[in-house]
Amino acid sequence: MSTPVRVGIFVALLLGVLLWGTLKLTGERGIMGGGYRVSLVLESAEGLRAGGFVRMAGVPIGQVESIELEGTSARIHVRIKGDVRLREDCQVTAKTTGILGDRFLDIRGCTDAAPEIQDGGEIKRIGVSTSLDEITSKLSGIAENIKSVTDALSSVLGGKKGEEQFGAMVEDLRGTIHSVRQIVEENRGDFSRSMANFRKISESLGESAPVIADKLEHAAEDIQEFVKNNRGRLEKDLEQFDKMVAELSESAKSLRNITEKIDKGEGTLGKLVNDPALADSLTKTIGDVQGAVEKIGQLKIGVEYRGEVMMADRQGGGSDTGMKNYLSVRAQPRPDKYFRFGVVVDPLAAEIDRSREYDATGAVRLDDKGNRVEAVTASSKDIRFSVEIAKRYSFLTLRGGLLESTAGVGMDMQFFRDALMFSAEGFDFARDARPHLKVRAEYTFLRYITANVGYDDPLYRPDTQERNILFEEFGARRRPSVFFGGGMRFTDEDLKTLLPFIPGL
Repeated sequence: MSTPVRVGIFVALLLGVLLWGTLKLTGERGIMGGGYRVSLVLESAEGLRAGGFVRMAGVPIGQVESIELEGTSARIHVRIKGDVRLREDCQVTAKTTGILGDRFLDIRGCTDAAPEIQDGGEIKRIGVSTSLDEITSKLSGIAENIKSVTDALSSVLGGKKGEEQFGAMVEDLRGTIHSVRQIVEENRGDFSRSMANFRKISESLGESAPVIADKLEHAAEDIQEFVKNNRGRLEKDLEQFDKMVAELSESAKSLRNITEKIDKGEGTLGKLVNDPALADSLTKTIGDVQGAVEKIGQLKIGVEYRGEVMMADRQGGGSDTGMKNYLSVRAQPRPDKYFRFGVVVDPLAAEIDRSREYDATGAVRLDDKGNRVEAVTASSKDIRFSVEIAKRYSFLTLRGGLLESTAGVGMDMQFFRDALMFSAEGFDFARDARPHLKVRAEYTFLRYITANVGYDDPLYRPDTQERNILFEEFGARRRPSVFFGGGMRFTDEDLKTLLPFIPGL
């Protein structure tokens, strides 16, 4: 091999090494083929050029195709590999790499939740980038400031007096450092733990800071979009708010006038506020009303229904039955006292009316057989009313008032926590066929259900005339008989419990 050939091979190898080193220093270049195009807008494309790399996580994913001026900004068209899909939340920043300060585009912050950017789309999120010239300018400014500080120190510390002051400062600093060293030695453990905690906090902040920044940026964009879309409505709301403030101001003035009049004792309210006697009277009235309300709140209400099967003699012989119904409401202000209001429906009830004849002396006229001369009529009275007041003493309850539309009295004896009751009552004492008496026993089971058995009207003894008129008018007459029946009993608490389960309520 001749010398010129050897020199040529050596030069070619040297050029290859230089080329390889240049590519390593400035970033590898390659011609991208295929993929898809996207664009972005930067305030300055300084340092960028066609063929520059686009990277994600330090890995090349595309290159700059062209740069063109758009208004006062630069629109940059890049081509991305087909297997890399950019998202609408991706952020692009122009950065510098290599010793030569070559610029490239860095993409980060992409998430799978955002929609993909299609071919011909645009990256809208642009990061803040700093060029080498800006950094150099800032460093120059910092150097000027440092020079100013050193000149000031030189003027202050110059001369013998300055040296003495500087020596005193050094001694003070030495003492301060010694004190700090003692404090650090005494609290080394606490300081280590604090530093460890601070390190953990800083690491957490370092991990979450980009996410927080992204969220704040999204929130700012959302706020801007909301204000843009609702500008007219917001302006209208502000006008209404100003109007409301003006109205509140007027109301405050009116309220101030009212309070001034009240302070002067004008009007009813002013007299009430400034007159202790009226205030005391109002306080007493309110107390009485509260007491009445409390008593009403303590009032317990009960509802009771009871049905009894009654027997009657038929005119042609045999017997007839009828259902006697009781419906009552009991108001109980105290455990040992209650009032009862009831309605009684009795299909076998009748009212007997006797019209007697009297002679000149005022005596009842008698016929030839010595019987009183009188006309007897009967009328149906199937609905009657009861109003009673009752007082309880231990197991005994005494009752009195209006029973089945006539004056009467009664008593009840309760046993086994009021589950079993024996009752006796008498009423209609002015009846010619003797007073109406009634005894019964009642048992309550399943809390609400009652069963009754008893004997009704044992003293009833109508005369022949009354018996005949009852048969003629009604075809049957009441007779003393055993009865039985049942019913239901509820309190206001029971009704509150049952109402939600009743269909339609």
